[in-house]
Amino acid sequence: MQRGHSKDHRPDLPQLKIMAAVTQPLAFPVATDIVSGDQADDGLYWSTIVKVKKTVEGTGLLFVGDCKMAALETRARIANAEDFYLTPLPNTGGTAKQIGSWIDTALQMEAEGNLRIIAKPQEGQAAQVIGKGYEFTRSQSSEVDGKTIDWKERVQVVQSEAQMNSQKAKLDKELQQAEEKIGRLGLSGKGRKVWRDEKELREAVAAIEKEHGVEGLLCVEIIEQQQETKKYGKPGRPNDETVAEVVIEKRYAVKAVSRVEGEMDRRVKRLGWRAFVTNTVKEKLTLEGSVLTYREGGGLERPFHELKGAPLGIRPLFVRRDEQIVGLTRLLLIALRVLTLVEIVVRSRLAETGEKLSGMHEGQKDKKEGKPTAKRMLRAIAGLEMTLRGHGNTTSLFGS
Repeated sequence: MQRGHSKDHRPDLPQLKIMAAVTQPLAFPVATDIVSGDQADDGLYWSTIVKVKKTVEGTGLLFVGDCKMAALETRARIANAEDFYLTPLPNTGGTAKQIGSWIDTALQMEAEGNLRIIAKPQEGQAAQVIGKGYEFTRSQSSEVDGKTIDWKERVQVVQSEAQMNSQKAKLDKELQQAEEKIGRLGLSGKGRKVWRDEKELREAVAAIEKEHGVEGLLCVEIIEQQQETKKYGKPGRPNDETVAEVVIEKRYAVKAVSRVEGEMDRRVKRLGWRAFVTNTVKEKLTLEGSVLTYREGGGLERPFHELKGAPLGIRPLFVRRDEQIVGLTRLLLIALRVLTLVEIVVRSRLAETGEKLSGMHEGQKDKKEGKPTAKRMLRAIAGLEMTLRGHGNTTSLFGS
């Protein structure tokens, strides 16, 4: 196992990487792969997909992944296998060059009232608006194993309300910090820089705007201040006949900092946009369906947290040999499958009967839960202090 990028902020330790494919939305692991931490993610997606297809026979599967699954070769292989993909495009390469014009088109469509609203259904309540967007179809081609693969995919340009609000809050914070720093540039006092050159002061202002990513959003008014000083050619007290030389000293200061409101509004409208691609047809997966399906993928994070923390606790691994690392990791992945399966079965039975379990929440024993997690169920069972009897032996289970 080699050293790699550590999401746990421990670059001093060798890392292992776990690749997993899970069912959606129940997040049950179908296929896993264990490699050393120095391997790139992009090349692991197709090998994991192959494992899934060996388990789940047939074609027409929908694979949903993050932007690292958006590699053109991976998309080509999925399309060639008569399956489907849904993934966001990374904001790099060709996408970074095109996303600006895609957003321009979206804003024009919004002004004309042609942008589609994306809403999330809520039980017993009105649907919640979570975004808006549009889509278009384009042709793609890639060479895989010496064979040229041609297919069509839909590009879905979507603005997320949550992401836009998050980015707007961050932009407001950066603006406030930039305003404060720029305002302090012209302060006088001991140890503070005196700006004799207006160009130098404006360069300092531009550097602060660039640091906080607010170029073009602030209007900075700089004033010139003059101070006259008399200087005499000889030392000592001047007499009535001595002619003084008047020296004018200039300095520059920041008088006011204000926001360019019109530009601020235009910047906010361009926040929160992202492009998704899929080769499914509209009849099977609409624009709204794509967004809602991708959002369900957030459930994948919880099993990994359980694997890394309590109750499984894969980190750290106190073993050295690679086969020990792989073996222990596979054992814990089996335990993760058991936890997930228990959760799926219990939730399914509760949904069928309409029942809810009590005692799942610490300090709230009367609170009932219709969708308990396996972790909460195990903790509740451990606190029951049950006694099991059978074949003349007695075993006591004491709560921890």
